[in-house]
Amino acid sequence: MANDIGYFAVKSIGLSEINGRKTCSLKDAARHNLREIQAETGAITRINPLKTINNWVMTGPNDADSVVSLAKKTCAIAGVDLSKKRRDYCQAIEIVFSLPPGSKIEPAKYFENCLDWVKQAYELPLLSSVVHMDEEAPHCHTLLLPLNREGRYVGSAPCERPETKKKTESFFISVAGPAGLIRQGAKLRGVIKKVAISLTLQKCTDMGLPAANGHLWPFFKSSIYRDPVPALEALGIDRQAIEAAHKLHINEQANPKGIEITVPKTQTLSCVGIGKLSSAAEAQNACKPPSISRLEVAREAQQTAEVKHLHKVRQPQQVIAARHNHDDGLTRVKDEYAHDLSAWDD
Repeated sequence: MANDIGYFAVKSIGLSEINGRKTCSLKDAARHNLREIQAETGAITRINPLKTINNWVMTGPNDADSVVSLAKKTCAIAGVDLSKKRRDYCQAIEIVFSLPPGSKIEPAKYFENCLDWVKQAYELPLLSSVVHMDEEAPHCHTLLLPLNREGRYVGSAPCERPETKKKTESFFISVAGPAGLIRQGAKLRGVIKKVAISLTLQKCTDMGLPAANGHLWPFFKSSIYRDPVPALEALGIDRQAIEAAHKLHINEQANPKGIEITVPKTQTLSCVGIGKLSSAAEAQNACKPPSISRLEVAREAQQTAEVKHLHKVRQPQQVIAARHNHDDGLTRVKDEYAHDLSAWDD
């Protein structure tokens, strides 16, 4: 159960074709969720019509037309005129929750918790929420109207990547995680990933997989190094074992009490030799570059600039002419390259 993968997805419902996406109206989405599209219940689809009777509506109307009417009525009350929207405007936000096939988790309770989380996390009007039990994996479709509490139509903003990332983290912390589910495609990183790779390779060695796969083993091994998650799931390695191994790794790396960490008496001072040092402090000081005043650096930079651009300095006749033309009489050197050096004073 600890390795069961939970599913959570958010998408916008509308007629936009950006990036080749398939168009879908609110009515089409509602018809699918409420099983009003007869073609979907045929023998070639994933839907088992004999099990459709087990589906149920958690909230919202029982037909697609009423779902659309509810959306229009809610917008009208908020003063939003949908007729003035672009043709491809976002008509709704759809969230899908799914349990893995054969899961021992009670669907009714789980999807009820999902719906409670949606109400708090999104704070958008609920149009419809339907649970499907007529496919391999029990899942729930929830349609939200993208209208915030201030009565502003927010469109597809709730589906943007940064917002969805936050919501995904929140969902798995609040609902899916406590139910015993892990994220689909969640990758391991850092030390946790290294521990997972070590456990996976050890398990493969114990099972004799390197020898059994012969020349193919290097390819399998490189795949494990890229992402050990699929191998973990295939070998039945619980992530709790990874966490336990990680904690053990941290404890082993910690500095035991009573052991003093000292700096060596010798330390490389340059690329050509090693000099003896009387203390660690001297070693650190020897590696530091000589201290240079920031004021000296600034003045040197200014002098370099002045010499480089000396040819731009106006001649006295040009300066006098400029003064008659209400110029401030300063040379180009001071105009472009002089700076206040008081800020550099220590």
